[in-house]
Amino acid sequence: MQSYFRSSGVHDGNKGLDTQTISVDRDLVQVPNAPWLRLFFGKCNLGRRSYIKITSIEDGEQQHLNSTTLKQWHNTSALFNGDAIEVELYVAQEDQGIFFEIEEIMVGNREDKAEINKLSKVTGDPCTGRCGICGGIDDRVSSNDPAVGRIFPTCIKYGCTGWIASNGTYITAGHVPTCFDAESALQFNVPKSLSDGTVQQPPIKDQYSIVRAPDSPELEYDDSGIGQDWAVFYCYPNSETGLLPVEAQNAFYCLTIDSNPTTFRVTGFGLDECPPGPDSTTDYRNEDNHTQQTSTGPNNGEYGSGNDVYWRFSVDIRSRSSGSPIIPLNTDLSVGIVTHCPCPNYGTSFENDELADTVNTFPGHNIMYVDNGHPISTEDGTIFRPYDTVIEGVNAVPSEGILCLVKGSYNESLTINKAMKIIAPVGTVTIGPSASSKPDIAYEYKNPDKDQAADNSIPTEFNMYQNYPNPFNVTTTIYYALKEDVKVNLKIYNIVGQEIQTLIDENQPAGYYSVIWDGSNNFGRSVPSGIYIFRINTVKFNKSLKLLMLK
Repeated sequence: MQSYFRSSGVHDGNKGLDTQTISVDRDLVQVPNAPWLRLFFGKCNLGRRSYIKITSIEDGEQQHLNSTTLKQWHNTSALFNGDAIEVELYVAQEDQGIFFEIEEIMVGNREDKAEINKLSKVTGDPCTGRCGICGGIDDRVSSNDPAVGRIFPTCIKYGCTGWIASNGTYITAGHVPTCFDAESALQFNVPKSLSDGTVQQPPIKDQYSIVRAPDSPELEYDDSGIGQDWAVFYCYPNSETGLLPVEAQNAFYCLTIDSNPTTFRVTGFGLDECPPGPDSTTDYRNEDNHTQQTSTGPNNGEYGSGNDVYWRFSVDIRSRSSGSPIIPLNTDLSVGIVTHCPCPNYGTSFENDELADTVNTFPGHNIMYVDNGHPISTEDGTIFRPYDTVIEGVNAVPSEGILCLVKGSYNESLTINKAMKIIAPVGTVTIGPSASSKPDIAYEYKNPDKDQAADNSIPTEFNMYQNYPNPFNVTTTIYYALKEDVKVNLKIYNIVGQEIQTLIDENQPAGYYSVIWDGSNNFGRSVPSGIYIFRINTVKFNKSLKLLMLK
């Protein structure tokens, strides 16, 4: 970390300008020969719609941080390749007193062969004696599992591994969150490292800030040692796409406590000192270092009970593979979490009672799961043994409880006769006879009285009506009515509550109104297909409705 102070100066928006936002400050931040950079901000005021644009000079990757996303990134930026980034401040017309301060720069380290030579002096060969390698030969190969990501950076210089579970949570080893105060990110689609093993960063669209706070309900973990080493957490949506990792990756692992195969697969992001194979005594760290690799090997058994249950397995891993899923070969299941070496290596089992309860109830208590694609036939409504029909889930969930549906088509009819929350956190769910792969969502459209609007009559009540058309492809119109003069704030949000665009923020006299949304965000970029929420706020009236954009 390097100290660095830069202030943008304080700027006010100008409502007289034709453009909604204008660039008022731009500067180049450079650390010669750095492989990657990250900014740490101090005091900032970005108002309602102003933002910071950060651009990598090396590859052109960009991140836009507004007041919401900067907070979600814990007052830091994402990680940018190269030794120079451009930082630019854009101020919106209505915003006043806008500024930012940069206090520090995180500078990536290049691999140091002298450090690796220390291992050589101890073992006689930097490519042997590596904790986690079974049989003396590293047989890991490059892989591209979309459900498995890299947690980077952490306070142990490198990162570790995290992955997506079937209830929309993210899982890693318990000793990893002790370093989340280093503003770790969960990264997917990680590129190869440089030839000397120096890590490179993925595109900004593949980097996600981890939700963290002291004693946060969005992060639970145990770091008590072998068999008691696990963590469950959430991520914020991506600052550029608005998507969560599971939405962007469209992949996840189902969890089980009923599988005890002869062979396991482990996929994760570990160190890599040498080329694979028997002739592995040159080059030291290489382009596979801390990139995704996978390996298979024997299951050496499950041990322990209660809150202390672990697997042992002879599958090649390396330091920083911690958090990887333990996968029964040729399945989309996980039975546990990689935590420790040496070989036979260790991993916490989902039969750990505390871990099982935590991951099962992480979305909320009184929850039942339904997944007609889960291969385990035993059913009890948990994430490990879900029901295979929605009807079973509806009948089992208590009143005011949660029904969690895993993506898929459920060809059944049902009646719901009690209050419950239904969630589909990992993909589209369709329910009904001959259910198709596309969502069947329809909304009743109620148009305000156009005759009254045409003759300038005053509404007798506040109201906001369903958008039209809905679903829509290019643009849709939102109608609302004001029975008296009032300040109106009308915004679009994504399904997890992140602001997408402010449509109206001004005082308006009583009357009928309409506003068009073109499917873009506050930065003018198109947002992906999906369900969005539009909400009107006044001092006397508030209302939210959903809309569906299909591209």
